[in-house]
Amino acid sequence: MMPVSFTPTAEMIDAVAEWHQRQSEIRIHRPLVPHLRERFGLDNIQAVAVINAANGKRGAYVDAS
Repeated sequence: MMPVSFTPTAEMIDAVAEWHQRQSEIRIHRPLVPHLRERFGLDNIQAVAVINAANGKRGAYVDAS
């Protein structure tokens, strides 16, 4: 099976920034990875790639097989 590439969109990266703007008690009850998975239909690896891209970390590109 051919690997499928994944690159976070600007909307996904913005969602991380929006999540960080929430009050801390809301962030505790609604963690970021499940939030991204539900909102964008991502798997865990893709959600982490979005977080890394939002934080400016290298390796935001994911080869999601």
